[in-house]
Amino acid sequence: MPFLFLGLLILLVGMYFLRQAKRSHDHEGEIGCKALIAAGIILILIQGLFFRSVILLGF
Repeated sequence: MPFLFLGLLILLVGMYFLRQAKRSHDHEGEIGCKALIAAGIILILIQGLFFRSVILLGF
């Protein structure tokens, strides 16, 4: 479950800072926040794949 919580946390932080970067017209900040959002989504996907394999394979 830690990947799910970390993924959600990173996703929410990325969305918050993306709003701040868009308001201040900070292009580099927008790119960094989009990378944070992508990292959060990847962690959530890893969580799903890991637990699906645990259920299917019975580890």
